[in-house]
Amino acid sequence: MPAADRTCRNHSPLYCQIAEDLRCRIYSGEFADQSRLPAEDVLREQFGVSRVTIRGALKKLQSEGLVHRVSGKGTFVAANLTQRPRRILLVLENEPQHVAHLHELVMGAIVEAQRRNCSVLVCSYGQFRGHLEAAADSGKRQMGVVLLRCRNYKPADIRYAEKRGIVCVLEGVWPQAGYNWLAIDNRSAMRALIDHLHALGRRRFGVFSAKLPFPWSALEERRDAALERLAELGVSRGDIRTHTLPASAGIEIAPYEATARFFAGGARIDALVCANDQIAVQAQRWMLDHGIRIPDDVAVTGFDDVPLAQYANPPLTTVRQDYFKSGAEAIVQLCGLMDDFDNRRVQVTRKLDLVIRQSTAG
Repeated sequence: MPAADRTCRNHSPLYCQIAEDLRCRIYSGEFADQSRLPAEDVLREQFGVSRVTIRGALKKLQSEGLVHRVSGKGTFVAANLTQRPRRILLVLENEPQHVAHLHELVMGAIVEAQRRNCSVLVCSYGQFRGHLEAAADSGKRQMGVVLLRCRNYKPADIRYAEKRGIVCVLEGVWPQAGYNWLAIDNRSAMRALIDHLHALGRRRFGVFSAKLPFPWSALEERRDAALERLAELGVSRGDIRTHTLPASAGIEIAPYEATARFFAGGARIDALVCANDQIAVQAQRWMLDHGIRIPDDVAVTGFDDVPLAQYANPPLTTVRQDYFKSGAEAIVQLCGLMDDFDNRRVQVTRKLDLVIRQSTAG
């Protein structure tokens, strides 16, 4: 794992450790395809644990599709393990229009899943529970789930899946203990933008953000990180103007007119920090329409590095977020858990790159 990423794993319970031991022996060929595993009493003696613990380990292997149980005969290794089919379920928000670059996320995930010989099914969150229930009792394939930017996920659905041996990874949401997740480091990236502007001698700042209709929003996290860093650098609160568009405003068009707020009453700022590129590009257009030179009068920054950012007037300093790579990385983490199903938690925070262009460099 790259040094820039941070990974945390939980300790595995005993039945998971036994399942891992048996799994290794299966893949090593000690227990061949379709052969019978030792009886529960033999395994209990071998590992020195209770029958309940052994049954928990066998149930876990069964949920992974490695073994199947035959009443009155015992537990048998599945056939053709090297060709055991896997399906990855990509779950999207019910209203995905609020998710920027969704196509890139999905394509990155699909390409990586196919590279690993996994079939892929894309569904909305409203269809998620139905697919879980259909897969829970099926031994035909092993299933894993990536929830792409599903801010309104229900913890009960994640628990339902994991109790049935279906691994879930949350991508691009607020990091929380107790889940597998892949997040981006909004805070460090925004602080780096502020440091860049401050090093250029900018001292009067505007911070331009927007609310989104979710319990947690990356835009608000970025705004808070910017204000926090400005305070640490000793920028006076009187030299900071802020505006946050309401959720009802429509981020596609509202920022243009709202940019006027930063210059109302003769106020002057020399840097405008925007929570994403959509806001920044519209703010630039308003300033140019009103005779404000960029970056001579005001430096402008965005976030995400959308394709339009490099063609803005002038090209926009921003933070590059590789959505295709994020989708692919979520599959990498998911498949790692599916290969080594022992109740560990994978929690990765991805660092982002600052891209400096003419909107601040001049």
